[in-house]
Amino acid sequence: LSRNGKDFTKRFASIAHALAALPDETVIDGEIVAFDVDGRPSFNVLQNHRGAGPELRIYAFDLLALHGRDLTRKPLEERREILRAEVMPLLPDSIRYSETLEASPAELIEAIREQGFEGIVAKQRDSGYKPGQRSAVWRKMRVLRRRDFVIGGYTPAGRNFNAILIW
Repeated sequence: LSRNGKDFTKRFASIAHALAALPDETVIDGEIVAFDVDGRPSFNVLQNHRGAGPELRIYAFDLLALHGRDLTRKPLEERREILRAEVMPLLPDSIRYSETLEASPAELIEAIREQGFEGIVAKQRDSGYKPGQRSAVWRKMRVLRRRDFVIGGYTPAGRNFNAILIW
């Protein structure tokens, strides 16, 4: 299911098939990733995936329930250790464990920028899982590519602006 509850079983049948190895009543949180021809993660390739084409992977980063037991109140670090030790050994290679990155925020941002990735999600190790809620204990940090440009002129158009950009 997507974060909005949309069923993607048919669209991502290979992932659904791989997830069949999960124990009954087990819920993981993760990200489906498609790779471009150079082996780099590509959101565009994922968006345009229609069942054929490049192999998909899912990177599992959280465990919400195991054998029907709700784990959302347990600290993230504990949920991830259960995921790594008890669930991941049961799953095929197309499902990968998303490792914890041990580095300073500045080092992570620089590495993300160098690789041309979109960003990173930072989570407090002792945080619970709060479905559907925004929280200060989880932060999505986008690392956008930047370009310098000069605005040669603009014309106000209501609340928006029409601009001429010169790079």
